[in-house]
Amino acid sequence: MGYYICNEKPKTTEELIEKNFPDDLKKAAVCIESFGGYKAYKAPKEGTDQLKGIFVDKIKEFSKNFK
Repeated sequence: MGYYICNEKPKTTEELIEKNFPDDLKKAAVCIESFGGYKAYKAPKEGTDQLKGIFVDKIKEFSKNFK
């Protein structure tokens, strides 16, 4: 099992995982990753880059764990 989060503050990813994921879940996970994100008021508008703020490279790396 792999788990991901989308958060607007990638620098806090480790802290978020530590506080919010139980130890047994973390031990059982193949990987846990943050794909980035954006503040709700800065969400991409229709017709703009919908992936702005999302780390597409991390999504690709994450997916390699499940082949």
